[in-house]
Amino acid sequence: MKIQLVGFGNVAKNLVGLIREKEETLELFGFPLEVVSISDSKGTAINREGLDLDEILKHKKTGLAVLNEYVPKYSAIDSIGNIDSDVVVELTPSTVSGEPGLSHIKKALMMKKNVVTANKSPMVMSFRELVELAQRNSVRLLYEATVAAHLPVFCMVESCFEADELLSLKGILNATTNFIIGEMEKGRT
Repeated sequence: MKIQLVGFGNVAKNLVGLIREKEETLELFGFPLEVVSISDSKGTAINREGLDLDEILKHKKTGLAVLNEYVPKYSAIDSIGNIDSDVVVELTPSTVSGEPGLSHIKKALMMKKNVVTANKSPMVMSFRELVELAQRNSVRLLYEATVAAHLPVFCMVESCFEADELLSLKGILNATTNFIIGEMEKGRT
């Protein structure tokens, strides 16, 4: 499975580490992953046969620009449109407007690429539109990591409780809010 990463912050760097760490197990279960591109705000590292993840991890503090495969000014949108892949993992920071993540997700779905995101803002800004776009193009849009510190809320509803009718959901679905309320209960302002 060919993967494109969009955004190279802490989440993406840790994901690259996990993919590298679990590489043999993933192959054993029939899920070999090849990261074919990683885009940051200034360009894209590209290797259509798969980037060397050890080399990526070696330079994760200095950034991607030191890599031979790095193409400055080659945007994430360009890479999504021009590089063959099965999945786009959109990990840019959340913003009030939802951009640039929203454009990345839309482009990937229109290119008939599956999308996984941990970016809240595009999902908040255009949830229905994105879900409909994924359905229309027969691809998947996965966003579980965007809520509740990755509690398996949505996948449980879609798989485990498929025959059940969900009447309500109560709770604090945000680790930050939970922490703040906990601190307030201890008497802190």
